[in-house]
Amino acid sequence: MIRPISFITGFASVLVLVGFFPIAAILIGWYTRNRIAAVATGALLFSLLMAVGMIITRQGVQSEEWLRYAVFWHAGLVVTGGLSGLFASYGNRRDLLISVVFAIFWVCVFLYGIR
Repeated sequence: MIRPISFITGFASVLVLVGFFPIAAILIGWYTRNRIAAVATGALLFSLLMAVGMIITRQGVQSEEWLRYAVFWHAGLVVTGGLSGLFASYGNRRDLLISVVFAIFWVCVFLYGIR
């Protein structure tokens, strides 16, 4: 039987690890105010990790349906990650809140893509 505390701490750990990518974009945007760096971090950090993972595991395209699904899923992550960095780079609290909403949406899109 799963203990409630174990489940809650495990679930929170997964959310923190998954949320690292949009949080990195938010922190870079908020502290540097550099829009290009923030958008690039939000859009490309996860993309780079995915590319390296696919090269290391030698896992290519499995089917046309898989490719279509993966492209839309990955595009959703790139757009929401980039937007979270962009809004954080504006430097006011309202835009920081919008950036956090995009980060939460990024985590939801990521979890939706797990099959």
